[in-house]
Amino acid sequence: MTIDSPPNTSADLAYQELRTAILTGEVVAGQVMSQVQLAAEMNISRTPLREAVRRLEAEGLLTAESNRRVRVSELTLRDLDEVYGQRLLLEPLAVHVSVPQLTRDDLAEVKDALEASSAALRANDMEVFHEHHRALHLGIVKRVGPRLFRTISELWDHAERYRRVFLVEGVVDRRQQTICDHEDLVAAAFARDTSLCASVLIRHLSTTALTVFDYYGGPERPEMINLALERHR
Repeated sequence: MTIDSPPNTSADLAYQELRTAILTGEVVAGQVMSQVQLAAEMNISRTPLREAVRRLEAEGLLTAESNRRVRVSELTLRDLDEVYGQRLLLEPLAVHVSVPQLTRDDLAEVKDALEASSAALRANDMEVFHEHHRALHLGIVKRVGPRLFRTISELWDHAERYRRVFLVEGVVDRRQQTICDHEDLVAAAFARDTSLCASVLIRHLSTTALTVFDYYGGPERPEMINLALERHR
């Protein structure tokens, strides 16, 4: 199974271009955009753009407004709670299924992603880090079924919006801890120790999510995250 599939149509291209712009923060949360202007800027007709917009609406990244406009979905603590709550339930399951099936080539790719992401993080090259960070995490769970893999990939990408804000805002410098977590995760995968791999992943995900909540949350609490963590105790 490949982690990403190349776009095939104008609608696919428009979908991936807009999706990437939203997930990376190039198009900011809450921004309102004209579909007519978007079609002109992307040099496509409105039919494939409408298809791309429909898919992004279904994914929760865009909301339709009047006069053929769309709004980029806001970043909210409630959504972060839902994203990470689901990740904490699904990704440990995926680890238990996928890790025993990883081939030598799969593991070599994960190790390469670890080395590249660590080097980029130490150099503060965040764009390169984000690319290899994704390859590392999804590489470990790539041998699950296609339905679960698609769900995990989508949740991972949605979490990326929050991670980018988290890193830019400088809530706390977790770079060295992130590298250590990734090293532990990959070592457990190489050892085929699924329980340890899942445990490291749970610690890694929950620390990121709860740190963001502690910084931004105020009276809001991470209900789904806490419920998911209770399941693992």
